[in-house]
Amino acid sequence: LPLVPLDPLMQAYFFRMRMLARGTCDPRRIREEAQTLSGCFFDENKENMGIEAWAQRLVFAAIAQVYYTRSVAILIVELLDDVKATSEELSDDLRAALVKIVSAAFRCSWDQTELNLLDGFTGLDPINQMFELMRSHLLSIVALAGDLYALGVLPATDMCQMALLLVYDLRTLTHTRALHLLLLRASTGAQQTLPVSLLRLWREHLVCLARGWGVFSVRDVTRRWLIEICNVLDYMGCDERKAAGWKASAQHRRDVALSHDVLSSLL
Repeated sequence: LPLVPLDPLMQAYFFRMRMLARGTCDPRRIREEAQTLSGCFFDENKENMGIEAWAQRLVFAAIAQVYYTRSVAILIVELLDDVKATSEELSDDLRAALVKIVSAAFRCSWDQTELNLLDGFTGLDPINQMFELMRSHLLSIVALAGDLYALGVLPATDMCQMALLLVYDLRTLTHTRALHLLLLRASTGAQQTLPVSLLRLWREHLVCLARGWGVFSVRDVTRRWLIEICNVLDYMGCDERKAAGWKASAQHRRDVALSHDVLSSLL
C-alpha cells in the first residue's frame, strides 16, 4: 500500500469507531429488556403487532442512536432465542423480516442515493444539519447490518451482497466510510466469518484503487480511507497475525457511559 500522511481527525475517528463497535450497555440490562419484549411478543392483549411491525420497531430502535446500535443488536439475538424457545417458526419469521428490512434499507441508501453532498473534504467534516442527519441515518443502517452479521442474524450471503455493492462502486467518501464501518462492525465480536479468499479479493481490488490503477485518480484522503479498510480486512483474516490479535481484543465490553434508561426508551 502507498504511504499517506496521517490526518489527526481521521486517526481519532478510526480509533473511536473501534471502541464504539465493542461498547455495550450492561449485559444484564439488555437481557432484562429482551425478556420484557419477549413477554409482550406473546401477549396479544398488550402488543397487538404483526411480525413485520415488530421487525420495524427493532430496526428503528437500533438505528436511532449509533452508540446503542450494538446493544440493540445483542437484544435482538436474545429476543430471537427467547421467541424460539416457544415457537421456532415465529423466531425464524422475525429473523427473516429483520433481514429483509435491513437489506432493503441498505440497498436503497447506498445503491440509489447520490451522496456527494454528504462528503465534505475528509468524509468526516461537519456539514449542513439536514445532510448530517441524513448521513448519520445512512451510517446507522450500515452499523446495524454489520452488527447483525457479526452476531449471526444476517446471513453471509446478504453481508456479501452489501459489501460487494460498496467495494466495487466507491463513488464518494461517504461510500468508503460506509464500507469501513460495515466491515469493522462485522468483524467485532464476530460469531461467523467470510471466506478469506473473498476478503483477499476485495483487498486486492482496494489496493489497486489506492495505488491509482483505477479509471479515476485518487486523492490522498480517499487513499487513507482505502488503507484503513484494508487494515480491517487484515483483521478479518487477510493477515493471520493481525486477525488473531483482533479476535482477542475485539470482544464486547460494558461501556458505563451507555444508559439503560436510554436503551429502554429506544425500544
